[in-house]
Amino acid sequence: NTWEKYCTYIINKIRNLQPDKEHMSSIFHLVFLISSPLDRVLHPAINKFKFHKDHSFTLKGWSDLSIIIVELPNQVITTNKLGAKSIKNFQL
Repeated sequence: NTWEKYCTYIINKIRNLQPDKEHMSSIFHLVFLISSPLDRVLHPAINKFKFHKDHSFTLKGWSDLSIIIVELPNQVITTNKLGAKSIKNFQL
């Protein structure tokens, strides 16, 4: 599954972050613009997806990953819970 491959890639990058002492928190948005409808079987997996990483037991902050998938033809947006907070920025 393509979105899972990208998620794995981004998660590995986040896990390897070395934030400085000024870092508090980061939200990474992984946005997909797709030209065909998303398979409805994927919706539950995307909705449930969650990634949270504490850096040095939160002493150096934390990072979260949101998933946003925009279906261009029918203007439907699918997100995980964190992505839903930013959905207004991606509405067509």
